[in-house]
Amino acid sequence: MNIDNGHLIRFEEEFFQDLPKIRSSFLAVPPELEAEAVCELAGRNETYVDLKAATPLASWAAKKRAERDKKKDKRQMIKKSKRRNRA
Repeated sequence: MNIDNGHLIRFEEEFFQDLPKIRSSFLAVPPELEAEAVCELAGRNETYVDLKAATPLASWAAKKRAERDKKKDKRQMIKKSKRRNRA
């Protein structure tokens, strides 16, 4: 699942062999949410999950985005601090 836009796809290794860029933008859904993901897919190969809905997949994606943004903010803060402390 792409946590930024809610794009959920059925993972099949042969489909992603040629597309490493696409593969890197998707995260694997945790095992406890696989049943929810299969329900969302409803037999299709791909779909979009509403990230504003109160579903387990949407809340998982929000948590992952928050973790990523927190790490990014920390890196930026360290970078600014180093820049200020140069003299």
